[in-house]
Amino acid sequence: MYGVDEEKEELNQLLTLNSQKLEIMKEKSKKAKDKKEQKKLEKDILALEGDNKRITENKNGLDTFLKSIGGIITTEECKILVLQKHNDLVQGELLKYLNAEKRKLIAGIEKLWGKYAIPSHLLEIKRQDSLKKLNKFLTQLNYLN
Repeated sequence: MYGVDEEKEELNQLLTLNSQKLEIMKEKSKKAKDKKEQKKLEKDILALEGDNKRITENKNGLDTFLKSIGGIITTEECKILVLQKHNDLVQGELLKYLNAEKRKLIAGIEKLWGKYAIPSHLLEIKRQDSLKKLNKFLTQLNYLN
């Protein structure tokens, strides 16, 4: 935030404009011939005074608001914030890319797993069958007794 001077100036202009309208309405109220017209003017005067009160409160609250957000930032702080924002954006995009690549890799591994996964007991049974066949051939060739 660059400061509250511009906002204060706008609110001061509004207060000045409302004060002028208020003076005009008060004079009209004094000169009013009809009770109905006078009541309407008094109602409008009260509304303007309420607006002025709210505007004044807003104007007084601007400094408090500026202090609550940490005041006016320096050029160096601004550079740091811009670099942090840029860093966050780049990291976000890199994470999206990395997560997409992870998903592709996991999908490929799951596909291979589904295609080639064999329980260990089946492998053991096949090994035993192969061993029996080998022993049978070796026995027929008289390598085993």
